[in-house]
Amino acid sequence: MGRKKSGIVRIVLNTPTIQGYSLEPAPVNFFYGKNGVGKTSIGRALADPNAEITWKDGKPLQVFLFNEDYTEQVIRRVNGLPGVYALSGKNADIQRQIEEKTARKEQIDVSVAEMKKELEERRKNAAETDAERIRGIWKATAEIRRKYPEAAGADDPEAFALRLSTYKANAYSQDGMAAAYEMAYGPKVDAEPYQHLYATSFPACPLLAVPVFRHGETEARRFYREAGSLDWAISGHDRYLRDDRCPFCGQKLTEDFETRFREGLDLTYQADMEKLKAFSEEYAEAAQKARETVLKNLVNPVGSDSYRIKGTQLLSRLENNRILIQRKMDNPRLEIHLEDTEQLIRELNEIEEEVNKKISRMIRMARDVPQARKRCEKVIWESMAWSCQDLLRVLTAGREQNEAEFSSLELKVRTEEGRARLLDREIRELRGAMTDISGTMEKINRSLNDNDFTGFRFAKRDDNTYEIVRENGPATGLSEGERKFVAFLYFYHTVLGSRRADAAPEEKVLVIDDPATSTDSEVMSIFAVMIREMAQRCRARFCEGVESGLAPDSGVHQLFFFTHNKVFFQMVANDSISDNTCSRFYEVRKNRQNESSVIPCLRKSELAGGEEINATPVVGDYQEMWMELKKTEDPRTMLRLCRGILSKYFLDTCHYAGTDLRKVLLEQNRDAFVQQESSGLDAGFGIVSAMVSLMGMNPVDTMDSVYFDIRAVNTEQIRFVFRRIFEVMKQEQHYHYMSRV
Repeated sequence: MGRKKSGIVRIVLNTPTIQGYSLEPAPVNFFYGKNGVGKTSIGRALADPNAEITWKDGKPLQVFLFNEDYTEQVIRRVNGLPGVYALSGKNADIQRQIEEKTARKEQIDVSVAEMKKELEERRKNAAETDAERIRGIWKATAEIRRKYPEAAGADDPEAFALRLSTYKANAYSQDGMAAAYEMAYGPKVDAEPYQHLYATSFPACPLLAVPVFRHGETEARRFYREAGSLDWAISGHDRYLRDDRCPFCGQKLTEDFETRFREGLDLTYQADMEKLKAFSEEYAEAAQKARETVLKNLVNPVGSDSYRIKGTQLLSRLENNRILIQRKMDNPRLEIHLEDTEQLIRELNEIEEEVNKKISRMIRMARDVPQARKRCEKVIWESMAWSCQDLLRVLTAGREQNEAEFSSLELKVRTEEGRARLLDREIRELRGAMTDISGTMEKINRSLNDNDFTGFRFAKRDDNTYEIVRENGPATGLSEGERKFVAFLYFYHTVLGSRRADAAPEEKVLVIDDPATSTDSEVMSIFAVMIREMAQRCRARFCEGVESGLAPDSGVHQLFFFTHNKVFFQMVANDSISDNTCSRFYEVRKNRQNESSVIPCLRKSELAGGEEINATPVVGDYQEMWMELKKTEDPRTMLRLCRGILSKYFLDTCHYAGTDLRKVLLEQNRDAFVQQESSGLDAGFGIVSAMVSLMGMNPVDTMDSVYFDIRAVNTEQIRFVFRRIFEVMKQEQHYHYMSRV
């Protein structure tokens, strides 16, 4: 069965939180939404003559809007007199009010124009001052930006200063900044460590510092040679001489025998030269190894200026020593002293140790370049903040002071503009030429009496205003609840009749925005009865045949009802849920981007054909958690809802013990939470642990949630783990049922 149309058949909503949404309402419309989602803005849009509204048959109707503004407009104290209110007035009084309000609005317009001019001038001066300070910051950080362009590069000085102000000022050494920059943006090479030099590999020779002489042709040597027994003399000496006695005659040898024997045969010179030769070869080999090591280190991609300088010095000394040794070999009588290499080698090895540490860090950091760059940026930007911290402090303090002054002035402008708009609206309403409402006031007094509000009534004064009269005499005023009640009674009796006693009911659209706010349950019940009657009057046009005279006509073509109160919504709307022809239900929601949406509440009928029928937006807390879980894509919100559902169902409904549930999920069925193509067992286990840790099962396990990083998982993993919990606990039937809610 098709839905009926009446009054507003289409409105394009353009409110602060809803842009371009096309709403096609039914004759009777019920809206539910939390505070702050934009219900009041929708109600005002329905009553706005400038809104983009399409009327049935192109015929606009009078729109009556009840909201907080209505109470303030209708119940108006007269000239500050306590207890005297003007619920309506004579035309002369209306004209007087129009003139007063027009004069006030003109004063406000002049004041607003002056404040806007002052605000513009202040902003201009502040912008010039900020630009000068930003240039100073830009200049103070130029050297660091030049040295480290990848980490500190910026083209826009203003954006640079804004970003720099978000960093804490810290002092870092030049070496620290350079090291951090090289780690993050330096060449990424797979360098080998520097090789080590061994100072102990270089031999020593005391003969270098003493002359080595050739003794010439001695008589002993000539005698032995001519006798052909030179070899016999040397061999006998080396083989048989063991102590200080002659092996042949047994006589005691003189103390200088050995020296005289060798000098006689010239054996000392020969032995020294052999030692020098051996030393020369050994030193050359050690020098070559050291030279190769240094040269290999010098061509390492990870260079070191200190190593290059000292390595070059070592190579030079080795070459000098080679030349000195060769000169000694050429002229054994020379006394030479080799240049020291041990200290240089020790210093080179110390440099090598530091370079190898650097290479190790580079190898580690090459595996995590983003993290290295993040650390580098922190170092560079904090260093820049340190280099101009006084300038930054002045800039930030100046901006904060300016923004505070601008905000204060803007608030004054908005406040005054709001007052001007309110006066404009009041002037338009006054020009509607309100007439006397004596009949309506009599109905209000009867309603007060019928609903046991006997503490006060309204008595008419000569000037067509009304005075509050209590049992003990004239009253001083109305409480907030009494004002709301009286205002709604006035609205109720006005819209269900005519503003003129001799006229037929006007064709109208009713918009009712949360009248039960700040009222008690008794008043809420009375309001619910009244609103249901208004809805029934509207519905009667279609269901009971007003046009044919079968039902009385109150002129109500359409009704819109808004509330944030679940109980009040159910009191008003529950008996209309089955009316799929004339009634429609909506929910107003707001997302994290402060954008609202109007969602029709419909469901498929279980009868044949599956027709869409009304569904209520007001559900129980448990069911609401399931519904919200299906809609959200935020991991944090999803995890919170999963915890609530699991606690409500398994602990409160199924009466599981917390420790037992934890044992089943986290010990006996740990492998059940491994999701294919996911991050593996640890991710699933972490999600399960985070879901159950705050359900009162074990205080110690609260830390599972504290240290759980929600950023490491996605919504698909959370939904997978949540479903698996019900499967592991043999409750998949309940899961599938609630998933269809």
